[in-house]
Amino acid sequence: MADLNPAELGQLRAVWYAEDGPTLDDVLADEEYSVEAAEVVDANGMLRYRLYGWNYGVGYLFPPDGLGVVAFGAQHDIEHWSLAQRDLFAGMDRALRADGHGFTQPLHFCWDDDSCWNDIADAEPHSVRSEPYLRQMFARAERTHSIGLTSTD
Repeated sequence: MADLNPAELGQLRAVWYAEDGPTLDDVLADEEYSVEAAEVVDANGMLRYRLYGWNYGVGYLFPPDGLGVVAFGAQHDIEHWSLAQRDLFAGMDRALRADGHGFTQPLHFCWDDDSCWNDIADAEPHSVRSEPYLRQMFARAERTHSIGLTSTD
């Protein structure tokens, strides 16, 4: 917990928010989860995203602050929600393939398979796969748990 900054703490608390579930302290203390947090920066060193991963192939990509989840995946595959994600997924794929970043959870940002993108081409915004559920969950966490972040799209 001491290694996480306030934005990371708020985002991770929202991810594990449940009325009767384990607290973030409980999760981080359990080696089974092996939670990783990484800052994703651009070529100029500017913080662009926060990437989280843990065992079982779970991954979340958030903006630097807030709960406006950018991407989510389970079983190592990050879900496709909108065509606007494609360039980001290509960049994330390049970044995770590079050496020396230290992030060990094998997350797959599929950007090069046209069929994945064709499947969602006509979808309404915020309606694909788990995105609506996650946005509702983070809004509920913000309202009822007062984690101190604003949920944005």
